[in-house]
Amino acid sequence: MKKIIFTLALLPTACAGPQVAAHDLPDVKVMMGRVEQILVSNGYPDAYGYARTAAPTVEIAPQLPKRHWGEYIPGEIKISAAQPDGCKPVTLAHELAHDATIKMNLIDVIRGAPAWFVKAELEKISALVESHVASDGVWLPNCIMRREAK
Repeated sequence: MKKIIFTLALLPTACAGPQVAAHDLPDVKVMMGRVEQILVSNGYPDAYGYARTAAPTVEIAPQLPKRHWGEYIPGEIKISAAQPDGCKPVTLAHELAHDATIKMNLIDVIRGAPAWFVKAELEKISALVESHVASDGVWLPNCIMRREAK
């Protein structure tokens, strides 16, 4: 009598539900280097060394609150899968610019400065970075979010 052995192979994604492939985003450390280069060459010399700092964790989320494309809290970045694939590197650069701004202390404000001013400065720095990354290779002008300070 012959023995018949059946092998069942399941791909991890078959049971886990929809996932976004890791290749949708560039390497985080490489993008940190690009962000550092943009900041240093655009008047933020204190950003020098940013790429040598610890990388924040980066997570792809199906969707973010208020349909945002990215979200940053110190040490953690979330990127929304609900945006054009080509825009994800631009969003990553924007969020890494927030990380660089905090880690490298790029905003010089006096104690007690209003929160709206700090937020406006964070967005100004991130908009500078995303505009440069959006023009790398294929021009992606529709990936630049129109933001208002609130």
